Amino acid sequence: MNQRYTHKQKDDVIKRYLSGEQVMSIHKRTGISRSTIYGWINEHNYNHNVKDHTINLKDYNDIARKYERSQTMIKILQTAPCLASDSIDDRYYSKFSSTT
Repeated sequence: MNQRYTHKQKDDVIKRYLSGEQVMSIHKRTGISRSTIYGWINEHNYNHNVKDHTINLKDYNDIARKYERSQTMIKILQTAPCLASDSIDDRYYSKFSSTT
């Protein structure tokens, strides 16, 4: 079914997305299909030259999650009992020799 939406509905959906609300949530609350929402988002990004856009809440949250994951990985690597430059034997045996 090809349904028409008002500019206000479209703008409201874009604002909700840019404020960090997920597409699935917008879809469930508005009844607008996800493909329509994604189309509007892509059109908005194209019209606003995304490469130069200011960061929105969704982008910020994505970056924050990636940062937290990186920090966790760094902590794990820092607690490793060996260096990456150590030989395989040194890496393997240093782990077990410290526990005996």
